[in-house]
Amino acid sequence: MQGNPVKLLAFHDMLRDIEGSLTTTLASTEVGRMMQMFRAAGLKLS
Repeated sequence: MQGNPVKLLAFHDMLRDIEGSLTTTLASTEVGRMMQMFRAAGLKLS
């Protein structure tokens, strides 16, 4: 990959990273919107 390391991430890790940057502004991705709905419903990632 021309000197760029390849990292495999678990989906859970990606969601936890996204969760920290969510605001009340409508997210631009399906995953971001889903995370906003989870937050509004009071669901927590463990």
